[in-house]
Amino acid sequence: MENIELSVEKTMVPLKVSVANEMVARYQATRKTLIDESFGINDTRSIWFSIDGIRNFINNLPVDASGVRIHLAAYTQDNEHYPNQTTVIFIGTAEKDGKDTDAMETNVLFDIDLGVLGPFNQGKPCPPVCGFFMDSFVEKTMIPIELSMAKEIIANYNSTRKTLIDETFGINDTRSIWVSLDELKSFINNLPKNANGVRVHLTVYNQSEQHYPNQTTVIWTGTLEQGYQTVDIIDKDGAFLSADKTMAPWTMGKVCS
Repeated sequence: MENIELSVEKTMVPLKVSVANEMVARYQATRKTLIDESFGINDTRSIWFSIDGIRNFINNLPVDASGVRIHLAAYTQDNEHYPNQTTVIFIGTAEKDGKDTDAMETNVLFDIDLGVLGPFNQGKPCPPVCGFFMDSFVEKTMIPIELSMAKEIIANYNSTRKTLIDETFGINDTRSIWVSLDELKSFINNLPKNANGVRVHLTVYNQSEQHYPNQTTVIWTGTLEQGYQTVDIIDKDGAFLSADKTMAPWTMGKVCS
């Protein structure tokens, strides 16, 4: 597999579909298989968010926001919708003391309203729900959640998934991924008018990757409705999207382990 070439300042770069597919397959062959066998579940491969939900989130972030951090998390067993499934939490960041900081790390971010920054959650994880028809899905995505709940499900991921991955592969694996707000806005706002959402695929870099070897990360893809399904360019039913560069897979956030 070819390495991903990027400037260290960039946090979102387009990928070849073949590279994205390899990264997706690597997550499923290593992380997902390990989690499934260890916990007796069919764990998440990707999480979908409606285009309106994610646009409202990023466009309502304050002017002082520097970016968005995506925390890896896992619902607890008593979750109403997706018990014991891996998910992600979005939270806006602000620059503080030269670092991009979010509410998970501090309760004081200048004069910014923490409620505007997040945390936000409630994507649609696949499994258990994949290839859905939009009219059949009434549950909202990208909704604000209590900070205490966000911390609980992030801690649940770290004490279960991350600990398991670290011990199995002898690494210090990813806890969160940061992307700059300008680059994320550019990706979202350049999606075509018929895009109905964004899918966040859980993936893994290869061992020879220059910046983050063997680290878990995410790939972003736009989705649209095709027939009775919501598809993206990584789905076999979404191959026709390869001609549209705005629907290409994107990756390369700053990984925090």
